[in-house]
Amino acid sequence: MKHIIIDNEVFTRMHKALGAGWTNQMTAQFGVEAVNFSKERFIRKDWQDKVHEPWKPRKRPDRGSLMVRTGRLKRSIRKISSGTGYVIIGTNVPYARVHNEGGKSSKTVYVRSHTRKKTTQAISEKTGKKLKKRV
Repeated sequence: MKHIIIDNEVFTRMHKALGAGWTNQMTAQFGVEAVNFSKERFIRKDWQDKVHEPWKPRKRPDRGSLMVRTGRLKRSIRKISSGTGYVIIGTNVPYARVHNEGGKSSKTVYVRSHTRKKTTQAISEKTGKKLKKRV
């Protein structure tokens, strides 16, 4: 979570000069900037903190984007509320927290192994021709 701290003296002078509605306008604008920043991370496929950290290239680039499959999470990021001195952005997508912060799953997934059926050759008693028979 990012915190922007404005010096109290600077804040007081701006508040006197611009009026009481200034802080609400400022926090609303910060909310818009935060939402745009979050959505831009999906487009650029990186995270920008102190340094630019791009994601590793995909092993199979022909498979599309790792960041977006349906776009539901990206579309759901929005400003939830703002007021004097605060702004909250978030999403209502249930898997957003796990994608952002990581997590552990308690479910175990079992996958059946694939085996090929064996093909043998046999001779038909009626026609005498070779037949392919799956065992």
